[in-house]
Amino acid sequence: MPQSKRRKYLIRKMPSDDKFGKFQDFDVVQNYLTSGDEDVQERLRKRGQQGHCTFMVSRRTRLSDGSVIETRRQISEREYQDLLLQTDKTRLTAFKLRRCFICNRQYFQMDVYQEPCHERCEGLILLETHTTLEGDALVLPSFLDVVKEVTDDSHYSMYKLTLK
Repeated sequence: MPQSKRRKYLIRKMPSDDKFGKFQDFDVVQNYLTSGDEDVQERLRKRGQQGHCTFMVSRRTRLSDGSVIETRRQISEREYQDLLLQTDKTRLTAFKLRRCFICNRQYFQMDVYQEPCHERCEGLILLETHTTLEGDALVLPSFLDVVKEVTDDSHYSMYKLTLK
């Protein structure tokens, strides 16, 4: 069975809400934690909707063969607050509106970067999905103005976007 791959696209502008059909919006706050290992990234995320929040810590480890293993764990608000003390001071906090929706039987997440943010993130909108489809076999929502695919462009990685 083929393995699912994350694909990411740069979107020119946010369409009106009526174009999406059913969707859910979440407020996302994301920080990177300090790590003594250049092959390890640790990320802290708070995701909220209507006053209710969930908290996650993720660890992404790059192996010697270039592959990446990512683990995620839901944590309590107290653990979240404790881990915030380990925030990487060379990076900014990312504030995003995350819109989740289904189109053409495919699940999408669209991140709209919010202020305060670095100037490189002003107006930035990124669409993500996970799929086994390659190239043009993936049908993107026709109501989105897709600039280009940025899946393999490190300039659009959260890790790079949050650098001070």
